[in-house]
Amino acid sequence: MNDAQWDAVEERLCSFYGHVCLDCDGYRLKLRLSRISTFKNAITFYVNGVLEGGWFLSDCEERRRFFRPAATYLWSTKNRCVFNKMSKKTLKAMNIDPNKKSTFFYSSWCNFKSMRRHLEKNNSSITLIEEEQKEAV
Repeated sequence: MNDAQWDAVEERLCSFYGHVCLDCDGYRLKLRLSRISTFKNAITFYVNGVLEGGWFLSDCEERRRFFRPAATYLWSTKNRCVFNKMSKKTLKAMNIDPNKKSTFFYSSWCNFKSMRRHLEKNNSSITLIEEEQKEAV
């Protein structure tokens, strides 16, 4: 897709009634703007018309291609400062890694540009499915 098409996609996703269908390497991706909390909106998606719960738990192609990864530390900043003052031998005996992170995957995107970068990075071919093509499918 070129920049003009991406701009058209972003413009359509500015309203709650707009939705966009993309073909990403054979996967049909439907994007729409949804309300995720009282004062927060995000772009949600469906892959081939569904969003399966198993994709959140297991490492699969759909999760790698479309879900938003977010990494966070297992320990709070306060605890990590305490752990960093301890010796490495003590930490190893307690089986604690203060810098260990956990990655979560979300089915919504709060930023269009980051979603675009992720899709372009993880999919080799992205095409916009126009309204006429949707009716034929």
